[in-house]
Amino acid sequence: TEVLSDTVSITVSEVEAQTGKTVGATITLDGDHNYMTLEPFVVNDTAVSHSYQYWLNAMIALGDNTTNDQTEFIIPATQVLVHSRDAAATYLPTAGNWMNWPEHNGRFFNIYGTWDYYLGFFAPNLNAGFTGVYDHTAQQGIVRVFDVAQMPGNKFFGPANLEPNLYTIDDSVYVEMWSSGVTPDFWTYVSLDAGQTKSWTERWYPVNQLGTFDIASEFGALRVDETSIGAEIGLQVTAVTTGTLALLVDGTQVASWPGPFAPEQTVDLVWERPLGVEGPITVQLLDEQDQALLEFAP
Repeated sequence: TEVLSDTVSITVSEVEAQTGKTVGATITLDGDHNYMTLEPFVVNDTAVSHSYQYWLNAMIALGDNTTNDQTEFIIPATQVLVHSRDAAATYLPTAGNWMNWPEHNGRFFNIYGTWDYYLGFFAPNLNAGFTGVYDHTAQQGIVRVFDVAQMPGNKFFGPANLEPNLYTIDDSVYVEMWSSGVTPDFWTYVSLDAGQTKSWTERWYPVNQLGTFDIASEFGALRVDETSIGAEIGLQVTAVTTGTLALLVDGTQVASWPGPFAPEQTVDLVWERPLGVEGPITVQLLDEQDQALLEFAP
């Protein structure tokens, strides 16, 4: 354990029994941000190379120790790879095959209430460095952010029709969000040579009363919904952020809301499009130097 003036870090590790590799993770909290920083690592201090995988698994129950039908899986991908599914779910591909995301065969699988049967899948081809789970009933969510180029492994699972007595001693319900900086799926192994170390960094943080989010980073999560009269905007930052929330139409700024913004205060705004102002919109969170921290164009 390392404690600084505004930071605390805990490292947990053990020697893996079969190979002798050291596996562990450093977990860090700091006084300025509401995220948790995870730094998993594997050290091969043996004399030979070893094939391996390394995954983290979060079991998530955002609504009073349960998961309801209005839980949303937030995954920036167009396809996911099936790992397992109930044999009765014949409208889904079998293990090792791709399904469209979020809509497949007319069903939106990003909403948990559409799942009749259990399903597990990998999302190795993300187009942005975030994933998340959001409970629309509890209005709570978990955001996970990372360098997408360094994170091949992203997995999700929901038990759906499986009886709770298979995984718990009460009637609580959960879903899973996994991560790996090593492999994209459970069928792939990589080698770690003698003397080598593998590590990666990801950050997890909570959001609430945000509705959902369209883009997320270490700076915060942003939602932008176009409406018949303009747009609805939601923002939750991970640290006190001075600067500006700006709305652009066709590349020109037409509205702005000054900070500072704080993690404990979810921003909820409505913008009405002025008469004669036409074109696509973009919303940006800008720092004091007008550099974009977050940006989304619906």
